[in-house]
Amino acid sequence: CGPGNFARELRKKSCVLTGIDMYEPKDKGVFENFYLWDEAKDAFTHDLSTYDVVLLLDVIEHFKRPEAFLDSLRRCARAKHPKLVVTTGNVAFFIVRLQLLMGRFNYGQRGILDITHSRLYTFKTLQKLFLQCGYKIEKIRGIPAPFPKAIGLNVFSKILLSINDFLIHVSKGLFSYQIFMVAAPTPTVEAILANSINTSRLKAREILDEVKKT
Repeated sequence: CGPGNFARELRKKSCVLTGIDMYEPKDKGVFENFYLWDEAKDAFTHDLSTYDVVLLLDVIEHFKRPEAFLDSLRRCARAKHPKLVVTTGNVAFFIVRLQLLMGRFNYGQRGILDITHSRLYTFKTLQKLFLQCGYKIEKIRGIPAPFPKAIGLNVFSKILLSINDFLIHVSKGLFSYQIFMVAAPTPTVEAILANSINTSRLKAREILDEVKKT
């Protein structure tokens, strides 16, 4: 959840929000509900069946066991909803490739090679992770480098964004600074069974009502 800035923007759009993080945000008031959760200590068991969207914004790269987390997330979703909106850094970004070509692969305090990242992803490896964990990829595209954050929001940064955006259309794997993806969980066996039982119950009630009428 970070400091809660993104959540604050969503509240302006009348979104109802639940926050889950291992750290409390500066302002928990932007969330309808907030829960502390630590991957290393707790299993993920939060019921997601009533939510429309789960945001995993620059989160997946921090998990030490992302496969286990995504499996838990799919079980908690119980159906084809909610949709997952995922962003993460693209380790195949051309700047990182150039650094590697020169023998440099240095972790830092922020960016793609943030020292807190446990996993690094390309477009292919991120898609493979979600597909293997039972998700359907609905949309995937590249995000340009954050030039306004680096040099300020001005004419030059806007030009660089436009150039980067054009290059992403040429080769998203090479020129995307980040990966943006929308995925949907496929139903688990438990969810399919529960749905079948509910459908059978409804059908039985309909038949019973017809019998009572006659």
